[in-house]
Amino acid sequence: MKALRIYGPCKMRYEDVPKPSPGPGEVLARVHSVGLCRTDIEVYENRLYHYKIGKAMLPVIPGHEWAGVVEELGSGVTDLQLGDRITCETALGCGHCQLCLSGHQNICQDRIENGIINRNGAMAEYIVAPRSTTHRIGDLEFDAGAFIEPAAVCTYAVKTGRVCPADSVLVLGAGPIGQLLTQIAKAYGARQVVTVARKETKLQLARSLGADATINSGSEDLLEVAMALTDGLGFDVMLEAAGSAPLLQNAIGAVAVRGRIVLTGSYVGALASLDPDVIVCRELSIAGTVGGEACYEEAIGLLRSGRVRVEPLTSDRRPLSEAIGVFESLAEGAGESVKVIFHP
Repeated sequence: MKALRIYGPCKMRYEDVPKPSPGPGEVLARVHSVGLCRTDIEVYENRLYHYKIGKAMLPVIPGHEWAGVVEELGSGVTDLQLGDRITCETALGCGHCQLCLSGHQNICQDRIENGIINRNGAMAEYIVAPRSTTHRIGDLEFDAGAFIEPAAVCTYAVKTGRVCPADSVLVLGAGPIGQLLTQIAKAYGARQVVTVARKETKLQLARSLGADATINSGSEDLLEVAMALTDGLGFDVMLEAAGSAPLLQNAIGAVAVRGRIVLTGSYVGALASLDPDVIVCRELSIAGTVGGEACYEEAIGLLRSGRVRVEPLTSDRRPLSEAIGVFESLAEGAGESVKVIFHP
């Protein structure tokens, strides 16, 4: 089969590789759509945290946001049928540590992850997935199905932030994750959702998808506008998806007393300084999230109901054979894409 394979920092080939076979408890799926995530770029550049500390090794086939069709069932799989439309979770824990036993395989310290940590992903014609992490996507289009993983990530972040109808929510970032966070916070009933970004086109998209207001962090004073929008109280919840430590540092002042801050994704640069007294005296809660723990079925429901729209987030569709040029372009910081979908 044809697949995209990363061999080293910015070294990638589109080539023939052996077609995988499902083992016991696994399924083989033909990939129809696979999304390009910022994490894929970080794997390509070999700067993802797990590669830095030596827990992930190359080569690897990237791709963890995907949808496809079951083509073969491994032994012991009796509750799926050939032709079922599916996706699967990214993380697969060891299964026996305390974290896995308590339902947190997404942060198992020995986990593997499709297309990221020591397991081939979906930028190929076929992928093998454990039945235990596989989900039917129903009548969703395959391109929409490729958004289930990031939608699950965002659902997990919104739930971690305990977003409820009484809350005002500030979303930092208007890429795919930021746009999904904006919509899911609204789906959870937040009374006010405000999205922050530097590019006006992405802010316009956020408004079209339900943001009550936006702040251009490149041309507006974030704290001044934030306080004006919240009558000087600040936001009850801040969901950070920009991957910018300086923006996060600046935005902490826009969070209300006893506010909740949820960090998701990877960050470029460290905080220059953080006064712990700000956290203590204002009783702020700060949490990080990894993956979409136990949120895939809910994410599928949000997409199927239309409460979360992903079609406007797809900025480009390409055959997988053209992926190398896209990786190179995005790694160089070129382009205005929100989400690129590849078709193997």
